[in-house]
Amino acid sequence: MGSLFARLFDTPLSLVAFDAVITPLALLVRLILPLGAAFLLYRLLLTLLRRKIGRLRAQFDTAQRLYRYVRTILRFVLVSLAVLLVYGLFGSDASRGAVVLWNILSTPIIETAGSSISLVTVIFAIPIGYVAVWTARTGSGFLKTRALSRLPLTDATRFSIGGITHYLILSVTLVIGLSFLGVNLSTFSVLIGTLGIGIGFGLQNVVASFVSGLVIIFERPIKEGDRVVVEGTEGDVAHIRLRSTIITTLTDETIIVPNHQLIGNKIYNNSHEVRRITVINQVSVAYGTDLDYAAEVLKGVALASPYARASAEPDVRVREFGDSGILMELWTGIEDAGTKWPAHSWANFEIARAFRRAAITIPFPQRDLHVKELPAGAAGVDLKPVPAASE
Repeated sequence: MGSLFARLFDTPLSLVAFDAVITPLALLVRLILPLGAAFLLYRLLLTLLRRKIGRLRAQFDTAQRLYRYVRTILRFVLVSLAVLLVYGLFGSDASRGAVVLWNILSTPIIETAGSSISLVTVIFAIPIGYVAVWTARTGSGFLKTRALSRLPLTDATRFSIGGITHYLILSVTLVIGLSFLGVNLSTFSVLIGTLGIGIGFGLQNVVASFVSGLVIIFERPIKEGDRVVVEGTEGDVAHIRLRSTIITTLTDETIIVPNHQLIGNKIYNNSHEVRRITVINQVSVAYGTDLDYAAEVLKGVALASPYARASAEPDVRVREFGDSGILMELWTGIEDAGTKWPAHSWANFEIARAFRRAAITIPFPQRDLHVKELPAGAAGVDLKPVPAASE
């Protein structure tokens, strides 16, 4: 039994690509055990580093970044040690195996006009992509935190410029890196053109909103702080951006309106030139009411309003003679469009109180039915009295 195990560990191995004079015992001692010890040391160092970083008073992002850098270095050292051990184990036969492996990896998988893509291209494209992402993130972060922070720009503008810079740096770095690998990007021109057409159709509203944002900035049809009515929703303009406008409604809700809707649709701006507007309160009086006396009562309400503009004389108008009463309107000028609805509500309350004191009746809708004669053939019909509906 002992001689069997001795032959098992001492018999040279025969590999497919080349013959190597190596025994399983040498493989265990010179490769597996050193690699196992190196891997255990790698895990131990990472554990100690994680505990040490946890004790430092550093920010979470900084600690995680330091841990990733050290882990990358240790992994590189571990892989390099494995390569050296393999090369020392096989000697010159390892060089022959490396040549065979390189020929396999460099065999073109896809060949197009002017470029060929192999496994080597894919392998080297991974670090190029990593470098491109890191360069784009670092460059845009430096631009937002250092350069743009010194300029009088809003956070939204800094975010937009930083995002555009990020994708621009990423694209340029990828193009340069793939060009060094021998990839001819002109072969993808048809695909890029097709994607460009699709993106153009998808972004037409975005482009229209950007152009409309420039129109709003230069023409100033609306400005921040204006009281506007957009598609039946009233609110104050909070922020105007290149792509959209943020409006705070009367119920403290926020709506984001694309700028092309503000330019292409009808918008009510209650404070375009000045914030002074006129509030109209409607009220009906019963037929037979002294309209001059009712007008004096309504003017008294307007003059007592705390929202009224001192320089504006209130006006009372008879709107129409309705079925149930005479519709009158009280026109009151106020200073600020933002107090439109409080002023309107206050006037309604005071009109009701003033009419009650002045014994002026506000009629409710009613109808009178007059029957002149019964229709022909209805003389023999037994008509039963219908109880009157109670008001």
